Amino acid sequence: MPRQNFRPIGFVPDSVWDEEGIKSSCLASQNLMLAAHAKGLATCPMTGPVLLASEQLREYLSIPPECQINMVIALGYPAEHPGRLPRKEVDDILTIVR
Repeated sequence: MPRQNFRPIGFVPDSVWDEEGIKSSCLASQNLMLAAHAKGLATCPMTGPVLLASEQLREYLSIPPECQINMVIALGYPAEHPGRLPRKEVDDILTIVR
């Protein structure tokens, strides 16, 4: 087995890595939701079920205790397809400070 020279995980407390897990899962969730939208699917990220029923989720989905559950995402085909929302012109919302 090769010798490991650098272990950054040991430099900070576990609570820091818990927060990093939340950040990483949020980034991954955003990408999943954008990809779903591109395929015509709708999503709804929710943290309430995690706060209220994390143990039931863990048991139902066989998620081991060492894994974080940060959110659940409802995914499906929307009943309605709303039109594009009007957008402001870039010059109306952008100020360049020099």
